[in-house]
Amino acid sequence: MKKAGNLVLWALVIVFVLAAAYTVYSKNKANSNAIQPPQLNTGTADKAQSSGKKAPDFTLNDLNGKAVKLSDYKGKVVFLNFWASWCPPCKAEMPGLNRANQELVKGNDAVLLTVNEGENADVVKNFLAGNKYTFYTLLDKDGKVGNAYNVTGIPTTYIINRDGSIYDFVVGPISEDKMLGLAKSLK
Repeated sequence: MKKAGNLVLWALVIVFVLAAAYTVYSKNKANSNAIQPPQLNTGTADKAQSSGKKAPDFTLNDLNGKAVKLSDYKGKVVFLNFWASWCPPCKAEMPGLNRANQELVKGNDAVLLTVNEGENADVVKNFLAGNKYTFYTLLDKDGKVGNAYNVTGIPTTYIINRDGSIYDFVVGPISEDKMLGLAKSLK
């Protein structure tokens, strides 16, 4: 009887291991079309270098329901920042993002597009208004754009060259100085 109990236990262990392996395999297969982060550039180059990887184009709605495509900004350096209002590191970087955005809009060379991950428009509008943030925000309600960019944590900011290729990315808060420095060096 003890042998039968051991056999059942081992059978359950094997089933559990196989189920876990299948889950990991399925998740990796689903993300195989997601962009893989490029080799990091140092950000010190005088000219923009291309990673050779095109930034996935997407269409998302802004807070007013207007459809916006990433490709609408071809010819500009794009800072694509993924965030949520409940995220403490996101909140910490927001004042710097707002100041950087105020500088970027003075020129015509670079733009900040923030992408809210998974929150409804009213929550986002209230958060931005309550903090007097004026940067342009798009809504990724179902997380598809975040998945396409392989965003595994927020905040994450992708820096996209004028030609639509990915220059670099930053996981965690990006500083105002780094954004403005990159915007200047990637002209």
